[in-house]
Amino acid sequence: MIRILPKGSPLVPAVLKVLDGQDRDWSHNLVIFPGRRPAHFLRKALVDSVGGSCIGPVVWAVQDWIDALAREALQLAGRWLEPMDACAVLFEVHQELPHRYGADRFDRVERFLPLGFRLLDTLETLYLGDVTPEQLRRVLPEEPLADYYARFYAQLEAKAYWTRARRIRTVAEQMESIDLSRYDRIVLAGLYAFSAAEARLFRQVLAQPQAIGLFLDGPGLSAQLQRLGVDAIPERAKPATDPVVQVYRAPDRHGQVLMLAEKLQQQRGQQGPLDVNTVVVLPAADALFPVLYHALAALPEDESYNVSLGYPLDRAPVVSFLRLLGTLATTRTPDGSYATAAYLRFLLHPYTKNLRLGRHADVTRILMHTLEEALMPQGAGTLRLEALEQNAEIFQQAAARVASLDESVTPTALQDHLRTIHDRTIRRLMQATSLSDWAERAIQVIDYVAHHSTAPQHPYFRPFADCLVELLETLAHSLLGAVRFDNLGDYWRVFESALQRQRVPLAGTPLQGLQILGLLETRGLQFDTVYVLDVNEEVLPEAPDPDPFLPDTVRMQLGLETRSDAYQLTRYYFENLVQGAREVHLFYTEHPRQGERSRFVEQMLWQWQQQHGTLEEEPWVQSIGYHLDLSCTSPEPIAKTSEVLSILRALRYSPTLLDTYLTCPLQFYYRAVLNLREPETLAQEPDSKEIGRLVHRILQRYFKPLCGRPLQEADLDPQRLREIVEACFAEAYGDQRSADLQLLQERVQHWGEALLAYQRQQLREASPVIIQALEKKLQGTWQGVQLEGFADRIERRGDRLVVLDYKTGQPPALQLDVLDPTDRKTWARAIGSFQLPLYRLLVAQQDGLDVDRVEAAYVAYQNGTIGETSLRVEAPAQWEAVLQVLRLVLEEIQAPDIPFAPTDALEQACPHCPYRTCCGTQWVSA
Repeated sequence: MIRILPKGSPLVPAVLKVLDGQDRDWSHNLVIFPGRRPAHFLRKALVDSVGGSCIGPVVWAVQDWIDALAREALQLAGRWLEPMDACAVLFEVHQELPHRYGADRFDRVERFLPLGFRLLDTLETLYLGDVTPEQLRRVLPEEPLADYYARFYAQLEAKAYWTRARRIRTVAEQMESIDLSRYDRIVLAGLYAFSAAEARLFRQVLAQPQAIGLFLDGPGLSAQLQRLGVDAIPERAKPATDPVVQVYRAPDRHGQVLMLAEKLQQQRGQQGPLDVNTVVVLPAADALFPVLYHALAALPEDESYNVSLGYPLDRAPVVSFLRLLGTLATTRTPDGSYATAAYLRFLLHPYTKNLRLGRHADVTRILMHTLEEALMPQGAGTLRLEALEQNAEIFQQAAARVASLDESVTPTALQDHLRTIHDRTIRRLMQATSLSDWAERAIQVIDYVAHHSTAPQHPYFRPFADCLVELLETLAHSLLGAVRFDNLGDYWRVFESALQRQRVPLAGTPLQGLQILGLLETRGLQFDTVYVLDVNEEVLPEAPDPDPFLPDTVRMQLGLETRSDAYQLTRYYFENLVQGAREVHLFYTEHPRQGERSRFVEQMLWQWQQQHGTLEEEPWVQSIGYHLDLSCTSPEPIAKTSEVLSILRALRYSPTLLDTYLTCPLQFYYRAVLNLREPETLAQEPDSKEIGRLVHRILQRYFKPLCGRPLQEADLDPQRLREIVEACFAEAYGDQRSADLQLLQERVQHWGEALLAYQRQQLREASPVIIQALEKKLQGTWQGVQLEGFADRIERRGDRLVVLDYKTGQPPALQLDVLDPTDRKTWARAIGSFQLPLYRLLVAQQDGLDVDRVEAAYVAYQNGTIGETSLRVEAPAQWEAVLQVLRLVLEEIQAPDIPFAPTDALEQACPHCPYRTCCGTQWVSA
């Protein structure tokens, strides 16, 4: 018997009406739904109808029922294959074929798997479509697909292996031998879209005298019923009423979510708490967390909601944690070193830095950030775990910081804690001997995180972690489990191939509260109020990936599902969802990069426009807009409080701080008073700051043995310089260096050789040079203010002292001839930087010399040569002008009535300032 229900009809009540119950025993009824969720609603409806407990009917989702028949009724002997197992068999077939895809490019299993999974999907589609290898050869005579197809299923049969398609087709072929007579009623409810094998199976089920087929009307239903052998289509009834539909056009998903939040609040205000009759449908799973954190965050805490959809596992935080371990593994060198950048990214993942020491996760965070500070100067170098574990200075520093939280935490305890983290994460995975062993070790790492960190407190950690562990167990017990890879990174490649197909089945509690569902999870269900997000083309309907082996033209010839059929399937479920509701809200994004609104919306709008005789979209489409204040304002000055003045009086003023004040007093406030520091980032390659530190380290190491005596030309040895450069690069970046780092090393070598050449020329043309100090810290008091600096090199040339500062970039310009102490606008341009004047002043003070006997200069590499840029003081009046400006700057900094004001030159100061967000000057561009 076939019954066609009007589009959008409630399916569960219709099923309940045809069931045959005796007293409270309904166990002689068999109900087959397309998915698992309707079973919960059917059981609840049955309990409500009988007024109490009862023995319910046997209810299955289609695939679960077929698998139960295969296992229990047919007792299929052999191994049921997961997709990874099937790909292992397929790889064997691939290796045996003389004419194969990719020739020898897929000769290793880790390379083959991405191709293998796509090929497996195609072969399973062919098998469910009852296509024979001969038919396939006729339509694709030049392709090896038919050979893969024939050999693959021959091997499955020979080895008693069962894929999903083989189970379905076998059940269909043996359906006549399966006894269903114990059921007084068999109901196929809401099924749609059948492969050839599935159609054969359900034709036989519907031939049973006690069978009833309940189908919801919709696009393409007639063609589907014909596949079931139903030629005379029963008359269809029209839906009693049409829903009220409102469409919302948003500039982005954020706008959709904000409007959803507003509509949910309105509904609560009108109807009370949201219940199971309201659904938010998410065709795109990545909208889940924006909806949870923004749309549902406004709901009362005691108001429950249910989430049920398939979320991509590869987007879960626990997977990103494991991926960081994988990335770290691929950087391992033969000597056991790891890339510092990869190690730090792993170290600073929330799961790693919240591994508890005793009861404290905050202790670990302090330790990790102490490690970060210590390792950051290494830039793109490498490190050894053992050396890090033996670095006592790091643990002493971390213990000092932890003391305010827990004085009992010792450096030794922190050292042991870091070693334990290394042992149970990094080293645990590095020792894998096979894919099975690697997967088991990965499970142990996840278990360690789950039991020793705050990760379980994160939303949805448990379902994400459980699904990941299930996937890893599948790998461990797969037919590829015994495979051993020489390259550790290959284990992660296999894992990534399997991961791409994995969805986390967020099941939820289906009978309570607001429902958050994917589109497929709405099959067979009816809701009063429906909200659907992302009703955009390519999302609804989703654009299926084109089959690289079976284009649609070939699929049509073979009678297989095409992309058009996939669109029709989505349309069928969407129209039944909409038609079954009283109120529908559809949201889409209108943006050039987000695609167009869905064809389903276009069709609905066209129907409304035809009914009302208009081409206007209003009032059916409502635009969502933002009220944003985009005005650009300059930051306000900050007054100096008594506390601030105390800090300013206690400060030691360096050239950097004074230059910062000249550039922008507000920037000085954030840097010197509030002591805000921009965190260093670890780039893949060293930046200019890191290069400068490296050059200073090389020169300090080269010239240190030459201090305190006259410098000779023989001292300036390029080969010794090259050895020091190589040693410093090896210490910073390891022995295995990238091409970019090797090029940088050559540049630094040329810089150093140019400096040696310049020194030789100096020795020939000038008086003897004696290096007196390297990396010298300078301190002194001037005008009652504490000053400090750090000189790269101080040398004696005759009766003069010369302070040198190395510059790997452009040195600041010095234009003392335009300096006017009475015109503040000339200060920064004329002086460029207080570095050389301050060094000259402090060295003269420390050595008890007249300032005229001290010079200061930048040593800079420009246009392939080294040159000095000296602080030229042509007359005493110029030097007095510099000191006058220095005095005025210091007085201005400490003046109580002069606030920290923003610079007048925002375009020069703000674009690269680290405090732009504090001032609100992100809008300023150079």
